[in-house]
Amino acid sequence: MIAPWNRRAVFIDFSEEDARRVIEVLKRHDIEYYGKRGSNMRARGRGIEQGFNSDICKTPETRYTFYVYVHRKDAKRAREILEREYVSSKE
Repeated sequence: MIAPWNRRAVFIDFSEEDARRVIEVLKRHDIEYYGKRGSNMRARGRGIEQGFNSDICKTPETRYTFYVYVHRKDAKRAREILEREYVSSKE
């Protein structure tokens, strides 16, 4: 189980498509992961107020931040695999 105290982030980005690619690489190598979508907007009163990074939130593509975490014991291995397979495929 990946709990908040034993996880490490291996991916943080605005792209849902990239987050899915990272997850596919982790699945192929049997690395347990936890994915999360965080909003860059916050609700206030009756309306929506933009968060601290209000310039970023102006486009729909950047309204959410996607996080992918792995267990801390797998973090080094996951980063090495992602460096080799995910980063090299983007170049």
